[in-house]
Amino acid sequence: MENNFWKYYCNLESDFLNTLRYVELSISNYNTYSIEYVKIILSVCSEVDVLSKVVCERLGHKVKTMDRYVGIFNHHFEFMHTYHLIINNNIRLIPWASIKTNESPEWWKKHNKIKHDRSVNFENANLGNCFNALSGLYVLNLYYSMLTYNQPPISFSEIFGKQNQPRTLINALYDYRIPQDFKLPLTSAQ
Repeated sequence: MENNFWKYYCNLESDFLNTLRYVELSISNYNTYSIEYVKIILSVCSEVDVLSKVVCERLGHKVKTMDRYVGIFNHHFEFMHTYHLIINNNIRLIPWASIKTNESPEWWKKHNKIKHDRSVNFENANLGNCFNALSGLYVLNLYYSMLTYNQPPISFSEIFGKQNQPRTLINALYDYRIPQDFKLPLTSAQ
């Protein structure tokens, strides 16, 4: 069975990567905002909402709000709040850190402000919020893939792929894309 959520993630990631032709991926550029980042954050967070609902249903819960998703993720995924992504050895993202205290991620809150009052909150449509939202969707896709297919996505992310992760995140026995909540050792056939 084809993982259409992963295919859509890769499409959104490609849209984000296209913006990096004009804005360097750097913490110092995190506040750079644009109409393109409005499109990206609204699309990414819409997909976070859809995929969160599906993940929660797979866990036996029918819920429809981020506040409820967060509680379910915190309950079922003991380590989701610790999942780190490190890029270029100087950018560390922990997109779901706030679920430990049952709070929605900051990037989700900024997305809601953009969605509900864009004219006042246009500056929240920036590189930093888009990148954090995309990393949240990436991690969510890993959990979905493990729940549904019992393996990580077949292809690697261009941004968060193996070549971009430090050795400390890659355990010799496990694929770093397998969250700690899933204890599946890799075999030579994988």
